Amino acid sequence: MLIENDARRYIVQGIKIEKEISGFEQRERMKGKIVLDCNEYNEIRREFVKVIGQINSVANPEGVGRDDLDVEILKSAENILRKVSNIQSKAVRSLASKIKCSFTNLRNLFKKFDENIEVVDPQLKNNTDLAKALKDFEESWEKGKEYFINSKKCSQLIHFSQIVENACEKYNELKSKMEDMDSEIFVIIPCLLVLNSLDGDDKKLCQTYFPPIESKNSKERNHYLEISQLYSQMKKDSKDIYKLYNIVEMKVLEKPIKKEELKKLNINENKLEELVLGIKGAAMNLQRYNPTDWNTLIETVLGSKEI
Repeated sequence: MLIENDARRYIVQGIKIEKEISGFEQRERMKGKIVLDCNEYNEIRREFVKVIGQINSVANPEGVGRDDLDVEILKSAENILRKVSNIQSKAVRSLASKIKCSFTNLRNLFKKFDENIEVVDPQLKNNTDLAKALKDFEESWEKGKEYFINSKKCSQLIHFSQIVENACEKYNELKSKMEDMDSEIFVIIPCLLVLNSLDGDDKKLCQTYFPPIESKNSKERNHYLEISQLYSQMKKDSKDIYKLYNIVEMKVLEKPIKKEELKKLNINENKLEELVLGIKGAAMNLQRYNPTDWNTLIETVLGSKEI
């Protein structure tokens, strides 16, 4: 019995703190107050998250048992849900919602445990519902720590998701590929980012995920400068720079383009082929430079089921 009680001590502690959270919410609600920005409220939630981290470190068989995830992640997610609309970024709101839901689900689980603590297996990892809730908690909160705490990274994530989501709105075929997780999207997405970089509109994401393009005299930088100069020249020659961008985008997506349209816009077909080939080369190098960070970014942007 002593061993069981020792194993359950974090559960008991979590139940106690969850009651404090619920009690605080009820009292403030009766006063007509909003609790999210209340320091006392967030300190109680901080203690709850700390206990969750301690439980996660020993009872999450499918994660890495992280115990370094703080309530600031939850506060940032709640702030994003208040300030960022679906129009601005479905993916960012999706992640923020997952963070908030994982916290709510854990609270509900502790309310359930409070009804009968004996249902909790002393080997915490054997509790299926707890293990699932902890897995969801870790997966969403570690992304929140990566992208929501740092304002620059959050801004970049919002912008990157806009690039992807806007392209999906323009091209139904791309949207379908995103929904099906077609392997082609992992070639297309970095190309779209490189194209936006050439257009001066990538929030320095390329430099962040592929620093060599900023390294003086590096072959990667020289290659980037070559395609940048080519694109700049094509913009000067083109009769409509906005339509030029769409043409290059369509070429990246391998959509058919009429030669008459190229002629009308004064776009040289050979230069277009050369530019897109260069974009694909830069995109390939970008995603290979630091695949772990890049794949996390892609996974986060594709995390929205609404794309």
